[in-house]
Amino acid sequence: MSIYLIVMAPICVLEAFLLVNDSPAWMRWSAGVVLALSVYGFIHGYMRRLTVDEHGASWVTPFARHHIPWARVQAVSTYLPGGGLGATRYVYITTGQNEPAGRWVHDADTIQLQDREGLLQAIESARQSQVDSQDRQVG
Repeated sequence: MSIYLIVMAPICVLEAFLLVNDSPAWMRWSAGVVLALSVYGFIHGYMRRLTVDEHGASWVTPFARHHIPWARVQAVSTYLPGGGLGATRYVYITTGQNEPAGRWVHDADTIQLQDREGLLQAIESARQSQVDSQDRQVG
């Protein structure tokens, strides 16, 4: 996030300056668009979180929350949306048997995000803790 802020903060300050000062209309409109897209990029990139625990997986954004209990999860895996060379790998958690139609799919049945080292193992570990918890309750 620090790199994003180092790059975007000066741009946003300049755009805000153009918005509040007497500038040509096209410049003010352009500054407003750039400022709005910068704020959207920040929210989209840094204010979304995946949380996993023994109860399930949750995808939390400022405007929505999707929770999938482990009992409903049918698949936890990785895939390459669009496939091909140089594609970015994504991890998904879904209540269905198939991989998501694309990387934009986030709903009550599917949670996904760009893969990072150890992410799939962390999700599987949390999922396994739910199974272990159920075993302790039954036994």
